[in-house]
Amino acid sequence: MFTGSVPPQGGTTNRTGVVHDWSYSHFLQAEGLLMRRLTVTLLTLGMLFALRTGGTLYAQDVSADVIAKISDALPDKTYADPQKDRHVLIYSKTLGFRHGSIPTGAKAFQMMGEKTRAFTAVHSEDPAMFDQDKLDQFDAIVMLNVTGDCLAPKNGELSDEEKATLETRKANLESFVKSGKGILGVHSATDAFYSWKTYGDMMGGWFTGHPWHTDVPLKIDAPNHPLTQMFDAENGFDIKDEIYQFAPRGQASFDGYQPYNRDKLKVLLSLNTAKFDVSAGARNDADYAISWCREFGDGRVFYSVLGHNDFIFFNPTVLKHYLAGMQYVLGDLKADASPSGTAPEAKSAKTKVIEPFNGKNLEGWKLKHAAGSNWAVGTAKMNADRKKELDFERGEGELVNRAGQGVDIFTAEAFGDCVIELELMLPEGSNSGIYVQGNYEIQVFDSWGKEKMEPVDIGSIYGASAALTNSCKAPGEWQSFYIDFTAAKFDGDQKVSNAKFNEVRLNGVVVQKDVEAAGPTPGNLGQPEGYGPLMFQGDHGPVAYRNIRITVADE
Repeated sequence: MFTGSVPPQGGTTNRTGVVHDWSYSHFLQAEGLLMRRLTVTLLTLGMLFALRTGGTLYAQDVSADVIAKISDALPDKTYADPQKDRHVLIYSKTLGFRHGSIPTGAKAFQMMGEKTRAFTAVHSEDPAMFDQDKLDQFDAIVMLNVTGDCLAPKNGELSDEEKATLETRKANLESFVKSGKGILGVHSATDAFYSWKTYGDMMGGWFTGHPWHTDVPLKIDAPNHPLTQMFDAENGFDIKDEIYQFAPRGQASFDGYQPYNRDKLKVLLSLNTAKFDVSAGARNDADYAISWCREFGDGRVFYSVLGHNDFIFFNPTVLKHYLAGMQYVLGDLKADASPSGTAPEAKSAKTKVIEPFNGKNLEGWKLKHAAGSNWAVGTAKMNADRKKELDFERGEGELVNRAGQGVDIFTAEAFGDCVIELELMLPEGSNSGIYVQGNYEIQVFDSWGKEKMEPVDIGSIYGASAALTNSCKAPGEWQSFYIDFTAAKFDGDQKVSNAKFNEVRLNGVVVQKDVEAAGPTPGNLGQPEGYGPLMFQGDHGPVAYRNIRITVADE
């Protein structure tokens, strides 16, 4: 079963020269044209055969009312510019339970690609699409509510030839992802291939039940992450759907092995156990993940539990989440996929959060020099005409350096080991710096669009370690930093270990990992190592900071 994207005669095409949702009769009319246009990348002779022998177009299974709801809910734009024309296979064959939401989900993904121009989608239930010559045409695969051994031609006993073909197609799928491409799993994509351990590891979990089919509160496990930016990180998100659990599997295949593990996955969303009774679940740690991402070989994986009900596919926030996930697996949206580790509820270390900026005035801050400060409290935005400048309105909300050639500003309070989270905004070409403990500078610079990062670009440890990748946003956009820092340690006057940036993320993307700082950066505050304030550079260019949080041990 296949729905494709081929230009009918007189049809309207998108930027890749393809159009969706045309009738079977149109296909017959266009057959001669298609056979002449052998360069159309999304069709193969096998696809033509599938249509010629009775393939049903799923567009016919989705009502006009539902299509209108999907259209109203779709995102208006991408989260990243596609690096090239992207082609996606939506695959929904079921050899177990079949979800009634499959046609709606397929339609939603196809319309999403058309509207945002992020990708072109082909929908099929033909396992032959996983033959190498066909699979090579795609950049990512959506496993849309598949169940069972869905690359097999049927349930039950297979012939030797069918078994060999199945194994070849499984190997093709594994190689597809590991080679640097992507796979996106929807809902029951984890209710498949229980006899294929690699698939369970790749997808990130195996379904063990659905204790809840009700309204549930979700927690944003990875705030300030590119794949969760559509959610309210503080208040979470409420949704109604059938919620899976990934619990111990008893005596099931592979001795009860359960692939789900936060040590392997970046968990993005989970059930908020502080607001919802999860006693019906089967996990002792009460860890019920909803969405996650991971790397698999050189490729990328995104999975979400959400997708049992039709209305999930016309929920605007969920569709944004799926678009971000799609662009991540396609490789166009860069995002941190480092494993989350132990579930937050299970962590035993006591910490406290300090918010050094009250959003109203400069109380709790000091200036490096008494004169020449341009720091003030209010709101700022990049000037529409003079893009190197900030328009500033005095008031509340942001800590703003209104112009360059000012002075540095730092907190009155000092810190040792800490995690710093903040947001900042730069006008075009501007320059600032985040000095941890007043000594070690994380560079803040307008590096938008730069291909090769140097130690003077944003996210770099200035002059010492260039950012691993460029995740800088455009001038005038708010950006986020996450800085996990371990202070230098001393035995008396003797330093026994250097300061270390355990991890630095810019806009959710890891830009520094396990980097030691042998000594202070030039322009530092001039205080001893080991303990010190947070300092912002103010003598270079205009910048605005907000939502500053410092997490330290609560001793």
